[in-house]
Amino acid sequence: HVDRSTVVGGTTFTTTIGGPRAELTAGVEGGTPGGFNMFGSGEFDISFDGKSQTYLGRAGIRNEF
Repeated sequence: HVDRSTVVGGTTFTTTIGGPRAELTAGVEGGTPGGFNMFGSGEFDISFDGKSQTYLGRAGIRNEF
């Protein structure tokens, strides 16, 4: 794997990239007859060596007109 660092506003962020990983994603969406839709989704990634993990979540409301 490769470690990469970035400095933002005096804070150092280090990431581990590369190598095999597993990914789990899920999401839901529902709507109303008036055109409003609500949605949510999530994602979890983990490297097989256990050294890196990623979490991602999204939620929102849409209106179609």
